[in-house]
Amino acid sequence: MKLKSNVRIVLLLLLTWVCIACNESDSIRQMKFDFVPGYNRNSSFVVDFDRNVLEFGNLNSKANIDRDIKTYKISSETISKFKSQIHLIDLDTPLNHSRGLLDGIYFRACKILRNQDSICITTQSPERISAFELEYHFLDAFFELGYKTIDDYKSLCCLENIQDYFDYGLSIKQSETNPLEFRIWGSVFGDERDNKMLTMFLNGLPKDKVIVFDVRNGSINERAISIFEEYGKFHQFFFYGYNGAYSIKELKEYETARFKRTHKHPEFYGDINQEEEIEKRLVENWRTVGSLKSFRTKRNLLHYLNTMTNLK
Repeated sequence: MKLKSNVRIVLLLLLTWVCIACNESDSIRQMKFDFVPGYNRNSSFVVDFDRNVLEFGNLNSKANIDRDIKTYKISSETISKFKSQIHLIDLDTPLNHSRGLLDGIYFRACKILRNQDSICITTQSPERISAFELEYHFLDAFFELGYKTIDDYKSLCCLENIQDYFDYGLSIKQSETNPLEFRIWGSVFGDERDNKMLTMFLNGLPKDKVIVFDVRNGSINERAISIFEEYGKFHQFFFYGYNGAYSIKELKEYETARFKRTHKHPEFYGDINQEEEIEKRLVENWRTVGSLKSFRTKRNLLHYLNTMTNLK
């Protein structure tokens, strides 16, 4: 009888815990993520649990107002997993882990409750260490949802640029299977840590297959380039959105800065015309450098591969 009584107590406690968890789940209406990077536009993301949507808005730092707000439908599987991840994070009082840093990124995650209260954690350039464990629980869940939900290239690049400020290891991820393609989405520095991760990654690639690297929104420094060059002697490496030294992203930043120095009042030139002028300059001034097989676009690369295949 005593054993049965203990079982009833355990079951009652378990049922109570489940009910509490369900109530906590229902109490959160939205999750809001704000990012204020040192050298990029501010961004805000809202995950709405009622509508199952992700709202993404770039912020004008001077006027502090939303611009270019985009809304993305979140799949039921993705939103369910995200909810589970969020409700396991123990944040019931506001926390501020900001530091006196002059650069980096300011980050805030807020639980918006149904009673209109909010519970936020605020931090600045957190490292992936125990002191910032809570922040990375939020960040990991957010980026997983973001990459499964955002489906346009421009916003995807914004997401990658934000993630590059945080501690996510080697910023290379597989994006295609035929041919085998990897996207370099952030900065590959070739420092001691990146060097080790990069060599391990390259050691694992097949030597008998074409390997394509999309570097349009990435960056590879000189040390990392030398590692790619060394492995390229034994692998079939090809790069696009990259001239062998700089990515399209970096070249656009350079040409945009040069354009603005030339045109003191670019607002009279028009944003569309400015973009067209930058693209025109990239095409006209394109030159490949170094020993890596680099191309401006994927179309150029595929044309080259098809030509080489037909010659065999």
